[in-house]
Amino acid sequence: MDDIYTRFWNKYRLKTEACNISDAGHQCYIQHVNTFINAHPEQRLTDLEGSDVYRYILGIAGQKTTILTNTEVAELNQLTDALRILFVEMVQATWSLDFNWELKFSFREPVSEQVVIPDNTESSVIANISVSPGEHSVVKSAASLFPEFFNRPVIEIRIRQYSIRTEQAYAGWVARFLMYHKFTSDAVIQVNHIVPFLEHLVVERNVAVSTQNVALNAIIFFYRGH
Repeated sequence: MDDIYTRFWNKYRLKTEACNISDAGHQCYIQHVNTFINAHPEQRLTDLEGSDVYRYILGIAGQKTTILTNTEVAELNQLTDALRILFVEMVQATWSLDFNWELKFSFREPVSEQVVIPDNTESSVIANISVSPGEHSVVKSAASLFPEFFNRPVIEIRIRQYSIRTEQAYAGWVARFLMYHKFTSDAVIQVNHIVPFLEHLVVERNVAVSTQNVALNAIIFFYRGH
């Protein structure tokens, strides 16, 4: 058994070297993969699907604080790449060729365009939330059904002086996510709900990778902040 494990990790190391991963980075990649494997003790790697990978990555992201630090972003992006090497290069899972391995979490510095927080009250946020043209109805409907899901994250966006376009884009994607699932106002929203929505964007709407990443970061930001 020890020989099997040794061969596995030696092969993984060769794959990381072929991808120009440094020696220091290699150890981090091994740790990411080992933790992932331990999180699925009853399943063989060949039996896992893309949704399992999505769910795992999003679960890790959901444990972070509302605002991702540079270090946390780097760790999440490194985790994604470590699993890419595992499933594309080693397991060679058929689904891995279509998986969004360009999944990128983002860290946003405050920008110069300041958004004023109306009256500093959560109740006023919903009435004054910034909405992109053409999305007024869906965003307002979602925000009225789930005020707790919008209030604190929107205030956080404004405190950090993110651009008005960021608020509009994030609110729009979160509203589409909530409406896609047809949640009722008493629903308990969990990280696992994000995976089917992302798959819907990829399979049914065929959205670009960059769009998937915006949607992902928007939902994660609101999920952690509500």
